[in-house]
Amino acid sequence: MSPNEKAPDTIPSDDQTDNFDNHTAAAIALISPHTPDVADNDRRLELAGIFRKDGNHEMAQALYQAVLETEPLNRKALRQRAACSLDARKLDQALQETEDALVLLPGDPVLQQTKSKILQRRENSQVLTAARQHLRDGNWASAAQILDDHLAAYPDHAAAITLRAFTASKADNLQDVLQFCSRGLALEPFHTGMLSMRAEALTRTGQPELAREQLEAAYCTNSALGEGAIFALAEARCAAGDERAADTLLCEFLAKSAGNPQAHLARIRNALAMGDIDGALDRCEAALKDHPDDIRFLSRKALALSRADVPDKVLELLDNLPDEDRRGPPLQRLMAASLLALGRHDEAQSILQDLLSRDATDREASNMLTELIDCVSGSAAALQHLECAPVHPTTGDSQSVTDQSASAADMAKQQPAALLKYLQLCLRSGRTDQARQIMERLGELGPDWTTPQLIVLTGLAQKTGNMNVVVASLSSALSHDGLSPVMALNVLRMAQASGIDQIAEKVRDALEPRLTQIERATFRLQSDLTIYGPQETLARLRMIPVGRRGPTQAEVIAELLSKAGKRALCLRYLRFCRRRWPNSLALLKQQIAALNRFGAAEIALDVIDQLSESGGGPVKNAQRVSSLISLGRLEDALKHIDKMGTRNRRMIGSQAEMLIRLALGDAIGAAALVDAVVAESGRSDRTMARFRTTHLGAMLNELQLIERARSMDDEMADDHSEDMVASFYFPARQVISRWQSRSQPRRDAGADCAIPRRIVQYWDQEEPPAAIAALMKSWQHVAGYSYQRYNRRTATAFLAERFDMLHVRAFRLANGPSEECDFLRLCLLLADGGIYADADDLLLGDLDELRLKARNVVLYRERFGAIGNNFLATSPGHPLFRRAVDMARESLLARENDLTWSKLGPGLMTRATGVHLMTERDDDLAVISEQELARTVQIHMALPYKTTPAYWNSKDGRIPHEVMKVLTDFCFPAGKQAEAS
Repeated sequence: MSPNEKAPDTIPSDDQTDNFDNHTAAAIALISPHTPDVADNDRRLELAGIFRKDGNHEMAQALYQAVLETEPLNRKALRQRAACSLDARKLDQALQETEDALVLLPGDPVLQQTKSKILQRRENSQVLTAARQHLRDGNWASAAQILDDHLAAYPDHAAAITLRAFTASKADNLQDVLQFCSRGLALEPFHTGMLSMRAEALTRTGQPELAREQLEAAYCTNSALGEGAIFALAEARCAAGDERAADTLLCEFLAKSAGNPQAHLARIRNALAMGDIDGALDRCEAALKDHPDDIRFLSRKALALSRADVPDKVLELLDNLPDEDRRGPPLQRLMAASLLALGRHDEAQSILQDLLSRDATDREASNMLTELIDCVSGSAAALQHLECAPVHPTTGDSQSVTDQSASAADMAKQQPAALLKYLQLCLRSGRTDQARQIMERLGELGPDWTTPQLIVLTGLAQKTGNMNVVVASLSSALSHDGLSPVMALNVLRMAQASGIDQIAEKVRDALEPRLTQIERATFRLQSDLTIYGPQETLARLRMIPVGRRGPTQAEVIAELLSKAGKRALCLRYLRFCRRRWPNSLALLKQQIAALNRFGAAEIALDVIDQLSESGGGPVKNAQRVSSLISLGRLEDALKHIDKMGTRNRRMIGSQAEMLIRLALGDAIGAAALVDAVVAESGRSDRTMARFRTTHLGAMLNELQLIERARSMDDEMADDHSEDMVASFYFPARQVISRWQSRSQPRRDAGADCAIPRRIVQYWDQEEPPAAIAALMKSWQHVAGYSYQRYNRRTATAFLAERFDMLHVRAFRLANGPSEECDFLRLCLLLADGGIYADADDLLLGDLDELRLKARNVVLYRERFGAIGNNFLATSPGHPLFRRAVDMARESLLARENDLTWSKLGPGLMTRATGVHLMTERDDDLAVISEQELARTVQIHMALPYKTTPAYWNSKDGRIPHEVMKVLTDFCFPAGKQAEAS
């Protein structure tokens, strides 16, 4: 190649551009002169200097060679030729030229200095090469040691400093990353790689604002930063909650860089990170306009569609790709996941097995295959698969989870995902002892454990009673530099469950710095909701100015409005958000939950039907089931659950499915779910042992008892006796269902209504907590109604005055405030009639719309069929309430050990109502649905005390003291843990 065919390596500056062609022409004329002329050598050296400065080393070398052909001992040419080769990083050539020149010019100090530089550069290159090889092999410590030794001798070697920072980032040593980036940036202030690494390290150590500040400063000083630094700045802006500024920066970069694909990818990545599925899809389309059929953007589009719960559209997109493009493992796994979501198990299995045949160490494919086996063949088969087929993550050798030779300690270090799956399957299939044995063999947790995995392990360890693993996993999770908002919220709820004043606030304050700025705003809302309840959280939110919200923040706001009972505002806000982000599943879930909560489940079904026309996935199906349950259409709900398959039906939850099967009288199906229910509920190893004494366990016991009685007596009729209905919930439920099926449509009682305009409530103490008082206030000033709140003292006086000492004694024998209230409400309504409402219910609408539903009694039926007792309305002295009072009084006096729900709560009201319908006139009674009640009353409001051991329905009591020790150590400086006790 002739010298003039090589373009310069760098773009000339403006003042060089005009003379560039003239310089080149002059240089060509002087390189091969027809008549050698020593007088031209000064001009040759001048031009060589220009080309060397511009980076055109080949042209410069040609000029130096021309000088030496006419003047072999030209000292300047000999020196600069070697230096030029050094500039071009041709170390061997530079060394040879230097040594040849020293033969001609012995002892020349400039040449000797050049030779020293070359030898040093060669040594540096060898050091960097060795360190890079260790990095490729995953030997972070060896690479770090080589570089540290080298930097001890040559502390300003910029390339070594950069590689050392990169080594620290691979080893996840963020403090070392920050240290070496600071050293490197002192030498090269705008080095793209170090700017990016420092920003990421600052963000992960809870300093996103500082990361952004430093990147913004670099950008202001030098707007021509490398693309890596530009992308890091965009990510920092996004993390700070300014996604619009981040996207503006990337769009500006795109305009300057002719559709740079990495900028497109960064825009898509930011949208996905913000939960903006619609934005991600729009950006995918923009990228595909610049780069048609580019697999990178098609794969991101497929990922966004999968998060929008349209697996059929994902498959349509992937099926249209060329075979060579969709054969990659990530897209194959995405295709398998979509097939699983659609219940096409055989096709999914074929893809996963093909992936594992190509790479036996593909952990994601292996975990998905385990999940598939669990769906198709059950937990026992999935356990067998893990016991026989798991693969060592590095060698590919077969390794059993339970194999003594391949200890659980090794699995804990090398395959956390497989180990967690195995433990979960053990618990779901009732093999708690086997899970406990695995836990006991766990050793030190390896560096591959992520924070979410550690939090899951903490919960599993509590379920198996292994406090050593609980402490180790929770401590390790809290020591990580970064936490996700979901994980932080899980830890906060642990603290809230302690029942210790202010510990949750301390934990929240310690967790917040671990989150990015945008995550902190969302976490603060969620944590306030947990600690203070919806009413106070909403009041706090109104005092804080907020900027532009993304779909994640909008989801939390919608949840808060819904739980606070702001019905009209919540539904209006959700309609706006769903128009803005139509593909956000989180907002869809909030909209369906709000419609169900506010008595509009039929509208919720219409919303789901409209969405399903454009593709329905498991998430939408799960939302349909929740609305059907809210409507009490349990047979329809169960049909949809059965169609969903094992994997997808877990979105419904085993507890909800068990309640449906119990309500429909399916004792066998309900019993089959016991292990799964226990695995999903509670947090201690005593959950299984106590299951039969829980509400679900007691209902299953009763249903099985009735089924056994029927199997022993072929003539046992479905028309139960009065005694049987008075004693058992399920016969009473059946009586009510039959009555409802044949009853005529109701007419409002109007002026004939005998239910007094009187509201009564109960709280055992003189003054209820602020959150409770705020809810009670909604009942206290209803126009045309009187109001009275009783406490333990006034309730005892009322019973002594209006009833007798047996009723007083029964009240005093109650197990806590909940049973006191259950008994008192019946007595209050029997004596004087009126309306009773629980302290945690919020009045939203016109109370007369409920009172006028019947002449004498208005009850409501819960979604699973029981008669609720948190809202009751009756005329004075009604026989149904006389029967209920008598049944409750006798249960209390007999000190029966049945659960409160059955003895005095909805179970009692269901039995009393069933007997009344069998023995009395029923034309004065209305049993409305839970949805009808929800249009006027929001029941069971979320309140902070319900998550503490003080709540009457708390299932686990206080969290273990070992967990509290970890949390207090996390929150308080050394020596100050006593403040939390």
